[in-house]
Amino acid sequence: MFQPTDELGTSGCRDDFTGTLEFVDAERCDPCGNGLVVPRVRCGLGPFLGPMAPSFGLWPDGASGIRNVRLEEIPAESGGWMVSIYDWSPQSEPGSFGSWDLCFGAPSAPIPGYAPYQRVRVNCGQAFLGPGGGGSWPSCLPGGALVSSAQVSVPTGTSRLRGVRLLGLNHDVTSQCQIVLTVPTGERINLFQSFNRSALTGSASRFAGDYTFVDPSTGHDECSQLAWTFGSVNFGVELPENHQQDADIWPDGACGITNRALSSVPAVTGSYTLTIFDSDPLRDGVSLAAWELYFDREFGPVTYCPQPPAGSTFGCVGTITASGQPDVDHAGSCVLSVMGADGGRAGVLFFGRNGRGGQPWCGSAPSYLCVRQPLARPLQSSTGGAVGSCNGMLQLDWNARMGSVGPSLGVPFSASKIAHVQGWFRDPPACNKSRLTVALELTHTPRAHLSRCAAADDARRARSKGHRATSGAGSGA
Repeated sequence: MFQPTDELGTSGCRDDFTGTLEFVDAERCDPCGNGLVVPRVRCGLGPFLGPMAPSFGLWPDGASGIRNVRLEEIPAESGGWMVSIYDWSPQSEPGSFGSWDLCFGAPSAPIPGYAPYQRVRVNCGQAFLGPGGGGSWPSCLPGGALVSSAQVSVPTGTSRLRGVRLLGLNHDVTSQCQIVLTVPTGERINLFQSFNRSALTGSASRFAGDYTFVDPSTGHDECSQLAWTFGSVNFGVELPENHQQDADIWPDGACGITNRALSSVPAVTGSYTLTIFDSDPLRDGVSLAAWELYFDREFGPVTYCPQPPAGSTFGCVGTITASGQPDVDHAGSCVLSVMGADGGRAGVLFFGRNGRGGQPWCGSAPSYLCVRQPLARPLQSSTGGAVGSCNGMLQLDWNARMGSVGPSLGVPFSASKIAHVQGWFRDPPACNKSRLTVALELTHTPRAHLSRCAAADDARRARSKGHRATSGAGSGA
C-alpha cells in the first residue's frame, strides 16, 4: 500500500508517520486536490496524515511476493487478513500503531474529466561516482556526467512533452548540476542550470528526492498548481516538488544546449537521453533511480444523447459544441455554439448538475431531454438567420456568463464538477412546438493558482465511506 521511494530517494530527507492514515483506491485519487493526496517524502514539511492513495514508489511488482495492486481489485472475502509494516531504517527508530480497519463498500467511479499526464518511466539506477569538475562555463562542459538513454514510444493521444521527473536524485550541491534532456531530433534542452556554478563549497542546497521540471511559460503542473522557481540558494535539501525549468543566464545554444520551453517540444517516438553534468570537484558525484517523461493527454467536452432520427419541420438538425472545457476562475474562453438550427426562431441554452438524462421530449418525438432537472437557462435568444433555412445559431461564452451571475444551481463550480448543457429551439409544427439538440458534458478544470494548502485541506476532508472491520493493535521497531 505504501512504499514512496527507494533507498536512493530518501538520503538526507525524512518525514514521520504520526496519527491516522487512510489508504483508498487510486481510482479515487485526484492529485489536483479534489480527492486524495499521493504520499511523497517532503523533507520535514510535516507528517503523513489523512486519506491517501496507495504509493508503490519504484517497487517492482511481485518482488518478494508483494504486488502493486489496486485496492478495489482485491476481492472482499472472509478469512485471514494481515497488515505488515517493514522497517528499512538501520537506526533505532521504534514505531507502533494502535489498530487498523478494513473499509468495504461499492466500487468507486473514476473522477470525471480528470486527464493526468501520460508518463513513460525509464528505470535508471545509475550513479556517477565523481569527482566531477573540469570544463569552463559556459563554453566547455565538465567531463563528468551521469547519462541515461532509452527508446521511448509516445503514448496514444498525446501531442506535446509537458515535463520531466527525476526520481531519487541525489547530489550535494544543486548549483554544480546541469540537467539536460536530449530529444529524438538530437536537440539538447536545459532542464536545470542555476547559479552558474557559483556555489562550489559551503552550506549550499542539495538534491535529495524526486523533482519534476515543467515549462516556465505555463509555470504549473498537471493540476494547475504553480511550480517553484530556483530563486536563491536554499541551504539544506531543495524541496522535492514541482519546479520550473531554469537555465538562469545560460546563453541559448552554448555547447549545443538550448533553453527551449518543454511545451514547445512535439511528442516524438525515438531515443531520449537524460544527462546530469557534474561540475563539483570536491563531492561524491550524482545518483538517480529513475526518470519519467510527462506527455499531455487532452480531454474535451463530451457529446451524448440519442441523435434525432429526423430533422425539424424544415429538415434542420441543430448541433452543439464547445471550444474547450471551462475553468473555475472563468479566466479563459469556453464558447458554446448551437449551429444548424431553424433560422428566425426563439432559442434557449439550458443546463443542469444532476447528471445525464435520456427521456423522449414528448410522446414519440425524435428528440430527447438529456439533462436532469433542476434546470437553469443562461441564454434566451433568437437563433437569427432566415425562417425556412437551417442557418440559425446560438452562442454563449460559458466562462463569462458563469462569472457574472450570482449563486444558483451550483454556481460557482469547483474543479472537476460537471455541467450538462443542451440547446432548445422553436419548431411550431413539432411535438411540444420545439426541438432539442444533443447534449454536452462540461468538466470544470482547476484554477491556475490552486494552492497546495487548499489542495491538502480538500484532500483531508475527502474521507472514504463504507462498512468497517476493525483489527487489534500492533507494534514494531
